[in-house]
Amino acid sequence: MNTQHQWEKSLQRRVRRHIKAARHTFFAIVQPGFEETALGELQNLGVDDIVHTHQGGITFRGKVEDCYRVNLCSRVITRVLLRIDRFKAFHFNQVYKRMRNIPWELYLPASEVPDFKVSSSASKLFHTGRVEEEAAKAIGERLSEVYGSARKVNPEHPYAQSVYIRLEKNTCTISLDSTGDPLYKRGYKKYITGAPLRETTAAALLMEGGLAEAEMLVDPMCGSGTFSMEGAMMLCGRLPGEKREFPFFHWPVFSRAAYNYLSRDMGKCSEQISTKIICSDLDQEAIDIAGKNILSAEIEGVVSISRRDFLSEPLRDLPRYRVLCVLNPPYGKRLLEDGAVERMYEKIGVVLREWYPGWGFVLLCPDEKYLKATGLEFQKKIPFSHGGLEVTAVVR
Repeated sequence: MNTQHQWEKSLQRRVRRHIKAARHTFFAIVQPGFEETALGELQNLGVDDIVHTHQGGITFRGKVEDCYRVNLCSRVITRVLLRIDRFKAFHFNQVYKRMRNIPWELYLPASEVPDFKVSSSASKLFHTGRVEEEAAKAIGERLSEVYGSARKVNPEHPYAQSVYIRLEKNTCTISLDSTGDPLYKRGYKKYITGAPLRETTAAALLMEGGLAEAEMLVDPMCGSGTFSMEGAMMLCGRLPGEKREFPFFHWPVFSRAAYNYLSRDMGKCSEQISTKIICSDLDQEAIDIAGKNILSAEIEGVVSISRRDFLSEPLRDLPRYRVLCVLNPPYGKRLLEDGAVERMYEKIGVVLREWYPGWGFVLLCPDEKYLKATGLEFQKKIPFSHGGLEVTAVVR
C-alpha cells in the first residue's frame, strides 16, 4: 500500500513538473478566412506568445490553463490541439518506437487508449490504418507497463480523447485533442434550418462588423437564429463553452476547482444589455425554429423576434447610425433559381442604400455578380467556405 501511494505521489509530481508548470505549444484550428479575427481574440484572452499564424490555424505557446481558457471562452476557434512531439518518419516502426517512448501517463487518464485521427500527405507512410495500429500498440503498451492494463475508449462518445497524427512530407506531428466536439457546438442550438451558419463563423462576422460598438443588431433573414443568439451571448458576456464538457476534464493535470475558478473569473454575465437585438424572417417555419433555439439558449428576454419581410416592410423608429445589420440570404440549395437570387440581392442593395444608408452591415454573398447587383460600397471582403460553397462576406 505504501509503495502504491509513493508511486502515485511520484506520478503527481511528474505531472506538476512536466505538464502543469511547463509551457506547451498549442495549435488552434480556425475557419480559413478568419485567422486575423481569431488572432485578435486570442490576444484579448491573454494569450500573448503567438508563434505563427497559418491558413486555417494559429500556433501559440502557453500553460495548460491557457488551453482551458481558449476552449471555454473562444467564440471563433474550432479546436485546440496540444502538440506533443514532431519527428521524421519513413518507416512504421519509427512511429511505434517514438510513440512508445512518450510518457502518455502524464497526458492520458489511467489505462485509457485514445481514439486516433490520422492524415497523410506527400509521405512514405500513406497507409493511415497501419499508422493507427502502430500508435495504438505503442500507447497501449506504455500504459499497460505503467498501470497494468489498457482499454480502448468508445470514439463515438463526444468527449472521447483523440490523438491527432499528421504526416506531411515525412514529418510526423503528434497532438492531443483538448476540445472534443468542435467548439461551434455550443450546446444550445437544438433545431436548424437549411444551410445553418456555424456559431464560430457567425461570431467572427459579428466581431468584424463591430457589434461591440453597435446600439442595435438587426438579423432580418435569421434562419435558425444563429446571428441573434451569438450576438446576445457576446453582449451578455455568456461564455460559449459554459454548457460543454471537454476531454481535458479527464487529463491527469486537470483540477476541477481551478477550472471552476477560471469559469467564474471569465464569466461576467449580465442579463441586461443596452444593445437591442431584432430577429426576424419572412418564413414562419424559420421563426418557429429560431424561437425554440432562443428559448433553449435562455436569452428570450434579450432578443425580439417576429415574422416580417425585410425587403418590403421598413423598420420604424430606429437609430440611423450604430446599427449593425447581418444578412445571410437564401441561396444555393435554399433558392435554386439564379434570376431570383440576383433580384433578391438587387433589392437588398436598394433597401440598405435608400432606407438605411447609415447602417453598418455584414452581407454574405455566394457570387461576385450578386455582390455587384447590390451596388453597395463596403470596407472589407472576407472569403470563406460555407456549406460546401465558396462565400464572400462584405463588411461596412
